[in-house]
Amino acid sequence: MKRCLYALMVLVVLLTGCASSGKTFTSSPEELAGSILEQASFTDQLTALPEDAALRLYGLDAGDVDSCCVYVGTGSTAEEIAVFRMKDEKLVDTAKQAIEKRIQYQTDNFESYVPTEVPKLEKSVTVTGGTTVLFVVSNDADQAKSVIDSLS
Repeated sequence: MKRCLYALMVLVVLLTGCASSGKTFTSSPEELAGSILEQASFTDQLTALPEDAALRLYGLDAGDVDSCCVYVGTGSTAEEIAVFRMKDEKLVDTAKQAIEKRIQYQTDNFESYVPTEVPKLEKSVTVTGGTTVLFVVSNDADQAKSVIDSLS
C-alpha cells in the first residue's frame, strides 16, 4: 500500500512539477544554477559538486551531458539545484528520468530521517528548455519557478 501511495505521489509530482519552458536557455549551467541559488529561497547552505560527482549522483553518462552544475545541501535538508545541458534534445528525457530517480531516492531517505523535507521534494520544480533541464528543491517552489521563468 505504501509503495502504491508513493508511486501515485511521484506521478503527481511529475505531472505538476515538470514543465517545458518553451524557450531555450542560452546561459551556461553554472550561470543558471548560480542565479537560482542567489534568487530562490533556501534554508540550507548549498555547495557545488564537481561535475564528475554530479554525474555519478544522478547516474548520468558523461557522453550524454554537454555540461552541468549541481548544488547540494548539507544532508539536513533535501534542498538541491541541478542544471544539465544535454548533448542532444533526444537526451533530455534521460536527464528527466535521472531526476525522477533522484526524487524517489531522496523521498525514501527523508521519509524516515527528516519527514518534514518530503513536501519540498513533492513540490520540486523541473523545467526543460531546448537541451537544458533545470531541477530545484527549495523552501519555496513557487518562487523557484518564478526565478527559472525569468532566466534565459
